[in-house]
Amino acid sequence: MEKNILKSVILLSVISICGCSGGSDVEETVWGQEVKEESVRISPEVSYELPDTIYAMSASVYKGRYAVCPLETQEYSAVLYDLQEGRVVNQFLHYGNGPSEVLLPDFYINGDTLCVRDLLKNRFYTVPCADFPDVNIHERKVEFMSADILPYNGQLLALNPYYWENEEMGISNGEEMLFVSDGSEVPYDKSKVFSLNVVQGSLMHSYAEEKVVFADMCEPSIVFFDSSLRPVKRISGPKDYELKYIDVQGELAYIGDIGYSYSSASCDDRYIYLLYFGTVIGDDEEDWEFADSDAYLFQLDWEGNLKGSYQLDGVNSYYAVVSAGAEPGTVDVSTIYPDRPNLQILHFDLNKAVAEK
Repeated sequence: MEKNILKSVILLSVISICGCSGGSDVEETVWGQEVKEESVRISPEVSYELPDTIYAMSASVYKGRYAVCPLETQEYSAVLYDLQEGRVVNQFLHYGNGPSEVLLPDFYINGDTLCVRDLLKNRFYTVPCADFPDVNIHERKVEFMSADILPYNGQLLALNPYYWENEEMGISNGEEMLFVSDGSEVPYDKSKVFSLNVVQGSLMHSYAEEKVVFADMCEPSIVFFDSSLRPVKRISGPKDYELKYIDVQGELAYIGDIGYSYSSASCDDRYIYLLYFGTVIGDDEEDWEFADSDAYLFQLDWEGNLKGSYQLDGVNSYYAVVSAGAEPGTVDVSTIYPDRPNLQILHFDLNKAVAEK
C-alpha cells in the first residue's frame, strides 16, 4: 500500500519557491490524480447509529468514545454522547444572548481540546476533552475575525482574514496567513482586501511535532508551518476544478461554483487525516448535501509525506467530519445517509487496511 503511493508521489513535481514569510524557501509539492486512483476502498469496522432524539448533522469524536454533537433546534447547543454506553452523558452551552450562552457556535476538536467559536458573539470556548464526561468550559473574548482559531502556547492562533496573494487578480495583501493574539490584539490591516469569505479550512497543531498545518476547505491546498509559524511546505492538488474569484468593494467572493476540497481534517501526534471530495456546487444545484461519490481520506505524517490514500464506503455527505481515533492510524467519521435521518459514526482502521493490502 505505502510503496504504491510513494511510487506515484515520485512522479509529482517538487520544487523550492520563495515563501511568503521572511523570504524563506517553501517546498512546493503537487499531487496528481494518482493519489485518488491508487486509493484503497475500505469499509467501517464498527458503525454506531445515534438515536433520533439527537438532531445533529455531524459530530466530533474524542478517542473513539465521546461524540460531541452540535444540535440544530434544541435548548442546548451540543450534547456529549458516550458511544460505549449508548447514551447522552452531558449537554452544554445553552442557546441564548446571555452570559456564557451562544448564538452561532462552531465545534471542533484539536488534540485533547474541544474548541467552540461563537461566530456572532466574539467568544471562544475551550473544553479539556480528558475531563469527559464532565464538561469544564473556559471562555475567552475575541476581538479579531478569523475563519479558524486554535489555542496556542497560552494564546490564540488564527487564520488571517486578510491573507490573499493572487497574481491573476493583481492582489497582494502582504499579510501572513497565520497570526497569534491574546484575543484583544487585532494584528491585520483592515484597509486591505477582505478574504475570509474564500479562505477557510482547518488548522491543526501538534505540540509534539511543534508544527501547524492548514488544510484549505475550498482550494486543494495544504500548508505546513514550523514552530515559528514560518511556512515550510505547501501541497497542491489533486486539482479537480478551477475556482474564480471577484473583488466586490474590497471583499472577495466566488464567481459561480463553490469548491469542496478538504472539507474536514483531524490529527494525532503521528498523522494528519484529511477528508477530500474534490467537487463543486453551483448556484443552481438543489441537492447540495451529498456528493456523487464517496469521500477520500488522505493520511500524511507531520513531514507532509503521504502515508495512505483511501476511499470511505458510505461517506458521501458534505457534513461528514473526520476525527482521529483512539490509536494512531484509526479514525471516526460522522456522516448521514440519504435514506436514514439518524447521525452515523463510522470507525475505520487504516492500519488493518494497510496490513491486508
